Amino acid sequence: MPTETPRPLVLYDVTRLVNRRRAPNPTGIDRIDLEFAAATFARFGADCLPVVLVGRHPVVLADERAAIVDLVGALGAAWSRGAVPDEAVATRIDRLGIAANIGYGTRRVEHDVATRRPGTGTSATAFARLARHLARFRRLARTRFAGTSLLGGRRVLYVNASHEGVARRPGALDRLTRRADLAVLAYIHDLMPLEVPQFSRADRITAFAAFVGELVRHRATFVANSRMTAAALTGHLQRVAPGVFPAPRVVHPGIERPQDAAGMWAPSEGGADFVVLGTIEPRKNHRMLLAIWREMIAENDAPIPRLHIIGRRGWDIDDVAAELDASAELSGHVTEESGLDDRAVRARLRVATALLFPSFAEGFGLPLAEAAALGVPVIASDLPVFREIVTTGLVALPPDDAAAWKAAIRAAAGDPTGFPVPQLSEELLDWPTQSRLFTDLVEKALR
Repeated sequence: MPTETPRPLVLYDVTRLVNRRRAPNPTGIDRIDLEFAAATFARFGADCLPVVLVGRHPVVLADERAAIVDLVGALGAAWSRGAVPDEAVATRIDRLGIAANIGYGTRRVEHDVATRRPGTGTSATAFARLARHLARFRRLARTRFAGTSLLGGRRVLYVNASHEGVARRPGALDRLTRRADLAVLAYIHDLMPLEVPQFSRADRITAFAAFVGELVRHRATFVANSRMTAAALTGHLQRVAPGVFPAPRVVHPGIERPQDAAGMWAPSEGGADFVVLGTIEPRKNHRMLLAIWREMIAENDAPIPRLHIIGRRGWDIDDVAAELDASAELSGHVTEESGLDDRAVRARLRVATALLFPSFAEGFGLPLAEAAALGVPVIASDLPVFREIVTTGLVALPPDDAAAWKAAIRAAAGDPTGFPVPQLSEELLDWPTQSRLFTDLVEKALR
């Protein structure tokens, strides 16, 4: 009697989500990874298992699948309503020993256990907790990471939508199944560490190059978040492996549109308010905006608009941070907020005169999409990817032309309701639709 062919198995990399289990405010990649994880677990059921990088080892979480599904649900519920993720769920993940309680990953925990003793900078209780945690994930890595009977005889597809996890560690994919027929599908958010390395730290450039190299070595199926990212990825693949890879498929992030007019743009009547949204880092071009505001304050020949900077502080911004912290002239006109949830960000956008988006480079541009969905005017850099997001109404300027930006800001402040409003592209659909497109590609890659 012929034996039944085992069903294919999807291994979805949840490393990033596990390590973000207490994060109250998701990044753009967090949100995308979460949506695709939820859709993939739902569509493939028991044939989709989570995998996580523990130290240097991939761990397939077969027995812990329910805990990971609960984590995905808890993060989705918290992030959608601007709440802190469920601590009980986060603590349950802690007890599995698959991620650090501090930092982003396991290396910090290994360092703490190796270098601290009770009474030297940490309590005996905290030290014991760290030691137990390290022992748990070492035990998992030793007994669960590779070649288990669970994977034997099945076609296995590893899926990564986070730029983190198993594929980030050279050689870890080889240890995942010990087999040559592992298939890989990767969702690429951007190639900026390779395309515009001046805006990345050296260690991130090296790590990202290794990540893409592992995907290339395993002949991954590539999916991109935009046509621009797909074009950049195609160019890179042609350079490193000519003729090997087909053109990447494109699945845009999902967009939430207001259900009624009450959720649309309603600019404040108390003066002009501009919003810039995103991590404060050189690529986002906050330096230019602060220079423009200093000029307008010095000129003092018209009402000076307010600038709301929303986002956490990133790297290489000492001069920007110094201005924000110590400039008396800016303090009355420029505010800085970090840690705002999605609901609060949308509330700020709804009453803004316009969103300012002066980035030098982007892989997609969620702030633009979110503003356009609300009917908020946008002054943005003239980047090709932004033409995918909106069809008309975008005020697009060179990111290094401060005079043009200043003139546009003045124009919007003088006549907010007469300023162009961007029209969101019909290609950008809701999350259920985009997630279904993504899981369709996962199913195709399984064949």
